[in-house]
Amino acid sequence: MAKARDVAAEVARLATRHDGVTVGVACAGTAVESRTYRVGDKAFLFVGKRDLRFKLDGSVAAATAAGVDVGKGGWAKLSIESGRLPRQLDAWIAESYQLMAPPAVVTVVSKPRRQAAASSGRTAKTAARRRSRPAND
Repeated sequence: MAKARDVAAEVARLATRHDGVTVGVACAGTAVESRTYRVGDKAFLFVGKRDLRFKLDGSVAAATAAGVDVGKGGWAKLSIESGRLPRQLDAWIAESYQLMAPPAVVTVVSKPRRQAAASSGRTAKTAARRRSRPAND
């Protein structure tokens, strides 16, 4: 069984690898005090002494099957008392980050170039053609 600080260090590593993440404390001095990981002005991950809380959308069924308690609003609670972290945790933290990040941050951080071009109303082929045009002198 991993020690609590090892679990906290691994979760911190997974959360802070995303752009623009700040770390703080929620509910300081109370029984539910937790470390928060925020992007913009929204928290996407709460790390307490006994559990993690994060937001899910597309992974709700998979998380529920893995034993994660997911509420109606998509907020998931994962117990970390065993010291074992599920291998899907990295993907769940990334999903929570994307759900809570301002749209401009998510577009820049998580979309491949072709997908970003397609979502801007252009096809990837058109976007590539525009990038390869020589500048007009």
